[in-house]
Amino acid sequence: MRNLFMLVVVIIVQMQLSFAWGDSMVLPHYYFHKGNEWIRVGGSWVGDSPESSDPYFKDFALQTSELACMRVQAICFEARAVKKGAVLLSYLLEYKVERWDTERVIAVLDGAAAIIRIIFDKQRDTVSLVHTEKSGKKLDRAHLADGIEAVGRAEAK
Repeated sequence: MRNLFMLVVVIIVQMQLSFAWGDSMVLPHYYFHKGNEWIRVGGSWVGDSPESSDPYFKDFALQTSELACMRVQAICFEARAVKKGAVLLSYLLEYKVERWDTERVIAVLDGAAAIIRIIFDKQRDTVSLVHTEKSGKKLDRAHLADGIEAVGRAEAK
């Protein structure tokens, strides 16, 4: 848990320094590290649903995440940092591991209004996200990508 807290702090400090110096936005590169009992990935979520109603993908194009999963504890943590205008927000999310095998890991966060399912493809070294409203009205998809792709999408808006 201490390591995850440090992850959030590092992400926030990196983003704040970039804003303070007036630099153009630089987000971390995508990475996917894995072992038999753990996964650690990082990058920026990029929405794959063109008509997304999810404010996270629609309004927060400048963001970065790091995720760490432990098989024995059957848990994943996600540290998120998001910039909207002059405001920098950070989150620490906890997911329960629903499946862990040689091909993929699936982790779920069952929230009040929606269910977020993260799929770690251990064969392709990719991460995808499915956000489903509990009302059943909307399904949004995203993938974890390099920060350059997220910045490019933000600048295109």
